[in-house]
Amino acid sequence: MLEADQTIGGRVQTDLVDGYRFDRGFQVLQLAYPAAKKLLDYDMLEIKKFPPGVRIRAANSFHVLADPLRKPAYITKALFSKVGTFADRLKLARLAVEVNAVSLEKLFEKDEMLVQDFLVSYGFSDSMITRFFKPFMTGVCLDPGLQVTNRFLLFVLRMFVQGDVGVPALGMGEIPKQLAKTITAERIVCNAAVESLEGTTVTLENGQQITGEAVVLATPAPETARLLGKPYSMKSSREMCFYYSTREAPIKEPFLTLNGEENGLINSVNFSSMVAPDYAPAGSQLISAVVPGYPDAPETEIEKTVRNELKEWFGNQTDTWEMLRSYTISHALPQPAPPSSNPFMQRSHLGNNIFDCSELSTMPAIQWALLAGERAAEEVTNILKTS
Repeated sequence: MLEADQTIGGRVQTDLVDGYRFDRGFQVLQLAYPAAKKLLDYDMLEIKKFPPGVRIRAANSFHVLADPLRKPAYITKALFSKVGTFADRLKLARLAVEVNAVSLEKLFEKDEMLVQDFLVSYGFSDSMITRFFKPFMTGVCLDPGLQVTNRFLLFVLRMFVQGDVGVPALGMGEIPKQLAKTITAERIVCNAAVESLEGTTVTLENGQQITGEAVVLATPAPETARLLGKPYSMKSSREMCFYYSTREAPIKEPFLTLNGEENGLINSVNFSSMVAPDYAPAGSQLISAVVPGYPDAPETEIEKTVRNELKEWFGNQTDTWEMLRSYTISHALPQPAPPSSNPFMQRSHLGNNIFDCSELSTMPAIQWALLAGERAAEEVTNILKTS
């Protein structure tokens, strides 16, 4: 196994610095992902769950939209929230039933359209689309322009309906570590960036050549295309993530907090250490603010704007927040714009014992990364057995 970075995991890594655990960009695991439930041991990961719902900043105040079955205390607030109308909430409940009533495979056979067009056709109000769906899906896809297929929206809603959102107690980087436990250490070579691929021979940047019976590509989409010599036109979604520490969090329950206003750089503010205490040392809280897209300013200016927005949201107490660390992930995700691939129809074998389980051949999400990896392993095994 060749890994270009210092450790395995790709974008799913956690840096431990001075008692704080910094995921490389804010990340969560949808516990209802079928592949995750099959391949991961949630008990060993000590999954810590976020409350079932979201907190939305709209009309200069916060509004919680929570699952009424799991958070009945928020039913009245949700009914009279300024996020959409009562009719919108009935439509959302109906849509939740619909996405749960068919198989996951069937969702990816539906006619495609952009999310905005789908939501309008379903009858949701402008307020519901602007204040809930847009920040919600921007947080998932990191694309403020929402050039994303309705299939992806339905998939995400289904996962939220079927299960909780959580993080491993020691950070998202524990997921690839758990998956790699069955691989002996000498079979994982880090700091081994691949320069080129010809047949089943890879040439590393240091000039070393390695030939195997098969080559499996599990790289970011642009890198996969480069190694295969294919043109690449898919856009990348960028994420900037700023981490702050404070003694006391400004909220009581750590709902995922979204920006439902029609302005500002921040998409979400998150309180991971309130969910998983090991994300911060005792007596401290770790807070992240996520900025998707491509704001046209230096990082220092963007952070100043983010801090001003945080002050508008949470008041003067943010003056004492210490900015600990920031991440800029240029290729955080590929934008899954239509026409999108059906992840259930993809096959990894490209011929000549080259296999692709990267995001180039499927949709972005931990679910599809795990499914593609499992499928590639099965195909490699079957083909090598018969060769």
